[in-house]
Amino acid sequence: MTKYFILLISAVLFASVSNAQNKLSLQQAIETALKNNYDIRIVRNTQEMLSNTATPGNAGMLPKLDAGLTQTNSITDSKQKFSSGAESDKTGAVAHSINAYAALNWTVFDGFKMFATYQKLKEIETAGESTVRMQIEQTTEQIISAYFNIVKQKALLTAIDSSVIIAQIKEEVAKAKFQTGIYSKVEWLQAQVDLNAFRADYKKQLVAIDNAKVALNKLLAQDVTTQFDVMEDFQFGDAGDYSQLQSKLASANSELVRAGHDTKISGLTVKEYQSLRYPVIGLNANYSLTNSNSQSGLILESRSNGINYGFTVTYNLFNGFNTSRAIRNAKLDYENSRISFDQLKNSLEGDLLIAWQNFKNLLDIAQMEKQNSEMSNETVRLALERYRSGAISELQLKDIQQSYLQAQTSYISAAYDAKVAETSLKRISGTLIK
Repeated sequence: MTKYFILLISAVLFASVSNAQNKLSLQQAIETALKNNYDIRIVRNTQEMLSNTATPGNAGMLPKLDAGLTQTNSITDSKQKFSSGAESDKTGAVAHSINAYAALNWTVFDGFKMFATYQKLKEIETAGESTVRMQIEQTTEQIISAYFNIVKQKALLTAIDSSVIIAQIKEEVAKAKFQTGIYSKVEWLQAQVDLNAFRADYKKQLVAIDNAKVALNKLLAQDVTTQFDVMEDFQFGDAGDYSQLQSKLASANSELVRAGHDTKISGLTVKEYQSLRYPVIGLNANYSLTNSNSQSGLILESRSNGINYGFTVTYNLFNGFNTSRAIRNAKLDYENSRISFDQLKNSLEGDLLIAWQNFKNLLDIAQMEKQNSEMSNETVRLALERYRSGAISELQLKDIQQSYLQAQTSYISAAYDAKVAETSLKRISGTLIK
């Protein structure tokens, strides 16, 4: 009987229990989120809108061509008397008129504003790509945290399950000793209370696992009732060299890259305002066609068509110093953008250092807690053997059981915290996604 329980404890502690639920790997979860997540879909649509906007035509580099057609009809009654003595009396005279035109207007020079605007639109498009990457990184970080929270809750369930088995052994031994008169009924009842408490904890932990799965389903934008089982364990990479991570921060961190694009956009806005100091030159050409006929009047039929063309030059001589004011403000905005970039870089370097230190320290803590966990496994195994043989008391076994559960919980929590810290470090350093 003793060997049976020892093998059962070992199986619970060291073996993974298979189930009928679909296995979901971390990579599959991330790929599903990249396809379904609502926030990612919205930011991608926004990026596509920015790409559609970044065109030469939207920057004012292409000509504008308009065409129109007007057709009118009339029925009139007229009575006319001329100086020659002639008279004209028309009733229900019908008249038709058709006017058609085509107009071409093209700004060929605007102080280079169109080129600055086109560069600005392309820069906004590129900045949007950084925004998409930022959202993907944030969502990926959330998914990893949610995924390993399920791993954490399952590991805690395993630890609680082991405590339930230990409590069952204690209850069976207490019952047997009560029946033989060695124990009073108090010890047996207390063993039953302890067993029920662990069974209640087990059911609570099942609820915690279900809730954690719902949270991940929401991130994956799939049916919240979807059943699955995680298949990963706590594994960690290396923290890397801080100086190397710091040197690559400006080109790797999506938030800082986005801020760099914003600074360039502000600089191009200055160029747009500076273009207002130059004249604007435009070309124009028009073609018109008119055809009319009438049953009354001096002209019974008329037809004309022709083309006219030319150019325009406009130059602002004075507008109340508004152009100079706009340029100064644009330069100040550009300077603020540069200051904001430096501020963000400084802040992210601090965040990077904190994340790097946190991961290293939490990884060390997780390793120590893992050693305690392994030693507590062996301690429980030996204690159960000694308890069955009567070498230790129920109170001593209870203390060992509590120490075991605490060691398991501490290791699981430390491993989860280290995984979250590792993910945060990768996101800040720009290495979370390829």
